[in-house]
Amino acid sequence: MDMEKSQSESILKFSAAFVKAQREIEGAVKDKTNPAFKSKYADLSAVMDACKDSLNKHGIAIIQTPAPAEAGKLGLTTKLLHESGEWMSGTGQIPIGRDGPQAYGSALTYARRYFLAAMVGVCPEDDDAEGACGRPAGGLQEGRQPMAGAGKAADNFL
Repeated sequence: MDMEKSQSESILKFSAAFVKAQREIEGAVKDKTNPAFKSKYADLSAVMDACKDSLNKHGIAIIQTPAPAEAGKLGLTTKLLHESGEWMSGTGQIPIGRDGPQAYGSALTYARRYFLAAMVGVCPEDDDAEGACGRPAGGLQEGRQPMAGAGKAADNFL
């Protein structure tokens, strides 16, 4: 079996930059409503807003490209590329669901959102929960860092 390399030979410069960027990454605001489940979620734009500026500030770009996949699934590679040329990547697959370009587009957007969030440690931020805790909606308490990897059930993740 051929294994795809998931990082450059060295990641010393990438690692230092990624740690700095991740300190600044905030939660993705759940600002969209799923009409089928009447639940709030963070869309792809919210996930990008939560991490892109911090990553770019520290010399890290996000590249997401379709990847080979099993029949009926969509493959996606998310690569974080540092200005030094060092990089890390991950590839995953999700079911497309039904046939047609709209199903493919929906699966692609969904995969981009979930895979990017997993790769950089973006967690959802629930406006209602923040308010109930006495914190302003859409923001963290001063001095508090977002917790990378903290998660909920998949239905409530993003």
